Amino acid sequence: ALVAAYLHAAGAYWPDYLVPNYARAYENCSGDLHRQVVARGLTNAVVMVAPASGDFYSSGFVFNDPFLRGDVIYARGDVACAACLRQAFPDRRLYWHDARLGTLAPWP
Repeated sequence: ALVAAYLHAAGAYWPDYLVPNYARAYENCSGDLHRQVVARGLTNAVVMVAPASGDFYSSGFVFNDPFLRGDVIYARGDVACAACLRQAFPDRRLYWHDARLGTLAPWP
């Protein structure tokens, strides 16, 4: 029975479910956001991740310096959070990331 379960998993479950659902992102956490930030050469920035776009905040959170002193800080935020983030990090440029659209743009 155990061998049959492994054969089923290897032949059906993994290729039909696990690979399509988790190959690029596990629980909405992927390296796409960080790769965009690195490709654009962002420094001294705060990247706001839209909460409405799912729980993609974890995609940036794993790259945060524990003391929030790194070149880029990832923050879960929206329009209401922008003023607070500007006040907390006045010398940093704000950016907005929308995971649904895959966009990363300067915040006005």
